[in-house]
Amino acid sequence: MANPPSQEADHLVEAFRYTVAKLFLQQAQKDHLKADKEAIFVLSELLLGYIEILTADLEAFCRHGKRTTITADDVLLCCRRNENLKEKMERFLRTINPPLTHSFSSKKRKE
Repeated sequence: MANPPSQEADHLVEAFRYTVAKLFLQQAQKDHLKADKEAIFVLSELLLGYIEILTADLEAFCRHGKRTTITADDVLLCCRRNENLKEKMERFLRTINPPLTHSFSSKKRKE
């Protein structure tokens, strides 16, 4: 039996918090730092809030473009004020989706 939507959302939020905590603790260990549980909680809440804002922005960009699908261009628009992040995103997009190269045939066209 499928979970009701609110239970599913709660499960996703808890999974997100767990993942944030795991990543935070891994990075703290790499940097030889101790991680405070309150800091992890505050960070996860901050990220959840940011995701809500980002989602609203992505929906607005998509609607403005008269589309129903959020595209990579919408994500790049969200990065527009952070040039360093925008460059990293563009570089990442080029690695997963290299630009098409046009190969022109050397055959002569029939005239």
